[in-house]
Amino acid sequence: MDLGDIEDLYPLSPAQKGMLFYDLSAPGSGVYFEQFPLAYDQGLDPEIFVTAWQQIVDRHPILRTSFLWEDLEEPVQVVHRNVRLPVERLDWRGRGAAEQQCDLSAYAAADRRRGFDLTRPPLLRLALIRFGENSYRVIWSHHHLLLDGWSVGLMMRDIFTLYQAIFRGEAAPVPSRRLFKDYISWLRQLAPAAAEPYWRRALAGFRRPTPLAAHRDPAGKIEPDYELRLTRLSAGLSAQIKGFAQRNRLTVITLVYGAWALYLSRTSGEQDLVFGTTVSGRQPSLPGVESMIGCLINTLPVRVRADLGTELVPWLQTLQKSLVELRQYEYTPLVDVLGWADVPRRLPLFESLVIFESFTTEASFEMSHAGFFQRTHYLLTLVVSADPVLTLRLGFEPSRLEVDQALRLLGQLENLLAAMVEAPLRPLGALMPLAAAERLQVLSARDGDSVGSATNSAPRAFVAPRTAEESAVVAIWREVLGVAEVGVEDDFFDLGGHSLLLLRMADKIRRMLGNEVSLAQLLSCRTVAELVAQAEQEPSRVALL
Repeated sequence: MDLGDIEDLYPLSPAQKGMLFYDLSAPGSGVYFEQFPLAYDQGLDPEIFVTAWQQIVDRHPILRTSFLWEDLEEPVQVVHRNVRLPVERLDWRGRGAAEQQCDLSAYAAADRRRGFDLTRPPLLRLALIRFGENSYRVIWSHHHLLLDGWSVGLMMRDIFTLYQAIFRGEAAPVPSRRLFKDYISWLRQLAPAAAEPYWRRALAGFRRPTPLAAHRDPAGKIEPDYELRLTRLSAGLSAQIKGFAQRNRLTVITLVYGAWALYLSRTSGEQDLVFGTTVSGRQPSLPGVESMIGCLINTLPVRVRADLGTELVPWLQTLQKSLVELRQYEYTPLVDVLGWADVPRRLPLFESLVIFESFTTEASFEMSHAGFFQRTHYLLTLVVSADPVLTLRLGFEPSRLEVDQALRLLGQLENLLAAMVEAPLRPLGALMPLAAAERLQVLSARDGDSVGSATNSAPRAFVAPRTAEESAVVAIWREVLGVAEVGVEDDFFDLGGHSLLLLRMADKIRRMLGNEVSLAQLLSCRTVAELVAQAEQEPSRVALL
């Protein structure tokens, strides 16, 4: 790396650390890769378009950022001075409409497989494809490490403003924005421990993850195949939902959270539920935060108690109050919250995530849901947008959930939302009947997980290192975990380990022992004995000494 090209260097946010970990633990999976299809059918000057994008890259440090972690105690993000935006230009005017759409899908899939080298900027690129004389399709790909959804809207607005100004030969009135670095500095001044009483109270007594229809891999492996399915609610139903929310002083997302909680309750048979949500992280106490471009989001648990005899509207109002309280502590790193929960570290606190998209773009750049790609590491990710109609998009691995199951799930959510606004006086338990086969499937998966969890949670006797290999790995575990004693049969997560410490441990093994161990191997081998045994069985993959 050319040191003269480095403009700045600073730590990652907690959310960025989590994304980095999952990207490194599942190379080639496309996790946290994002792809936006843009349609431009009103005439486009491609040179001005590319110039506007490059000026935005020049303007915002986060778009010139790469990430480093090797030989470092903590990963860092590096801002580079001079970064050229990669742009591929294609001309498909001679192809038929059906062929163009087919080729566009194939190009997008190949682009996702390319991924990004996180150590080399920029972590975004464009493909500018001409469909007709005045018609273009743009595929914009970037890594989620750079941008959250709100920032995408701000960035598109700036690009549109720049494009119009350059086209007219005018000075561009693009607003100045506070730097993402300021957000990182602000985060590091906070004391996460101040939120500990809230989170302990919010999660007290919740001891196992809410079971889903999707099947979890015991080793937490992330598969490369990923599917997105969506449903658009009718304009009439969307208007009903928005009107219902307004009349009852609720937000639309509260209704969606409620529908998701009811779906989980009816499929799992549980009335005490936890799922994840993505919060904006844009606290008003930081001046200028609403205009920052970067990755400010955080992912946190939402706990919902669904007493099936409770009336709907009061239940939703209680849920909304709890969400307002959560926002006061939305800066809390998820890794700290996991440590304060009663769910054992070896198990996920939640396996489904609900995201509410709030970004909008200028009308001249139509951002389409068709072809959009976004991936998290959770078993189920529900992405909701409400402009102009309510759209529900479900992300999942087809090896964990069949496509027809995903479509039924979306249909059930739509039916739930319709039932909620049409009959608000019903008790929760009357809102959605569920096919017995689907509930049986989830209950069977839950029972299997419970047996495994009970077995894994049994206390283990302390076993000292028996070989030089085990002693070497134990020494690394003791240093990384900050504990005095480590037995070779002790579970890494039972000792207080978490995903970010796994990243540090992999680096320690590489530096101290001179050998590579992948994060996937560390996730599957959670005791020293298992890791050394795998090294002995497959020395070509894991050589510890």
